[in-house]
Amino acid sequence: MQQSTQNGDVLTFGGAIARLAPAPLVGALLLAGWIQPPRGPGLLLVDVILVSYVTVFCAAATVVFVIPIMAVWPAARRPGYVVAAVWGTLSAWCSASIITGLRELVRLEPMLGFGAAGCACGLFYARLARLEGRRRAIGTSLATRS
Repeated sequence: MQQSTQNGDVLTFGGAIARLAPAPLVGALLLAGWIQPPRGPGLLLVDVILVSYVTVFCAAATVVFVIPIMAVWPAARRPGYVVAAVWGTLSAWCSASIITGLRELVRLEPMLGFGAAGCACGLFYARLARLEGRRRAIGTSLATRS
């Protein structure tokens, strides 16, 4: 993990949770599109219900597989992009195997769908976590120049 703890670059637990909160929605939107591609405005309510349903499972995976690690290991609050993508993918596969059973996850299509959703969640979170670090670094460098 690329982490600088020398200058207070570690996200607080609350800051990590705030950036993690929208990530399940990103994965749910991707997964819902994978499960049922858009068919037009007439079935929008069905799509909203499906995304809401999938978001609950994505959020549950986050609570079970991500938050406990972030709570005990502060460096995990700002993972590199590769680590975040792999972590998100593995979390999605684990939660999917609990929900659908291992037999369903062994098939290629569900494995790709859940994996892509988890990867998107991880990358989205990593980007949000890094944006805050970049803003802080720019502010610090500007303050030292003055």
